[in-house]
Amino acid sequence: TVMQWDSFAGPTFKPDATNERVAISIDNPPGASQATLTFWVLDARNNWWWAIDNVDVSGADITCPADMNADGGIDGADIETFFTLWERGSTAADINLDGGIDGGDVEAFFRIWEAGGC
Repeated sequence: TVMQWDSFAGPTFKPDATNERVAISIDNPPGASQATLTFWVLDARNNWWWAIDNVDVSGADITCPADMNADGGIDGADIETFFTLWERGSTAADINLDGGIDGGDVEAFFRIWEAGGC
């Protein structure tokens, strides 16, 4: 959950705000290729209304997963960064996006390296 507003007292209470503009910045997880937006109204017990309009979703260019420092190329610095992250078990080293940090990611990294990039 990125944002939650509730109409009852508590840490997520949000009072009425007609025509409010809301902007949210969300970091893109390494290797993510899609996103899902979900809007819910739960336990609506009155005849009030709510609306969402003019939704704009934008993002930066997708970088190659093996370009660990996002400098536009794959070089020795990327190898060093990859193995540091891989040894730590960081999800940023999940190059093959299978949910695990293992030898398959090393193979995927070097396949991209040998191909000269993504």
